[in-house]
Amino acid sequence: MKSWFTLLFLLSTIPLAAQQQVVPQDFNSKQARLFQKMTEAVSAPCCQNGIPVAYHDSGMAEYVRGEIIQWIRAGEGERQIMTKLEAMRLGPNKDMPLIFTVPDNKLVSILTWLVAPVVAGLGFLIIFLVVLRKDNVRTNLSDDELVGKYRDHIMQQLGREEKPQKA
Repeated sequence: MKSWFTLLFLLSTIPLAAQQQVVPQDFNSKQARLFQKMTEAVSAPCCQNGIPVAYHDSGMAEYVRGEIIQWIRAGEGERQIMTKLEAMRLGPNKDMPLIFTVPDNKLVSILTWLVAPVVAGLGFLIIFLVVLRKDNVRTNLSDDELVGKYRDHIMQQLGREEKPQKA
């Protein structure tokens, strides 16, 4: 069973290793962390499966990354950049807002984001308990125990009364 969990772990981490974010080389460590945070916080409207612009190769995602790079180089902070991202509209008619991939600090948003991990955790717990639990109840009886238990019924079905055995 350990090998299945190892295989599942490896298969779930390979895509994470394949997705690499390219941070501009002239950024210091603080700017690099801000760039990573901001590009992972939004998804382009063209991306139907919510991939953050940090890992998406569409034109819209490249545009958003370019804007974030300019804002960071201009010395803007996280809140200023988030405000600009909220106001940003893309698409041919400039009517498509960015999709935020992180919850805001509202209770409903946080609870909504917590539903999936809680359900997944409960699912794994249930699978663990059902598959890996050991039954203490003995389910296999020996032939002698089965015959002893059902002897009267068998003899009755055969139309014979059992004679008491002498010891």
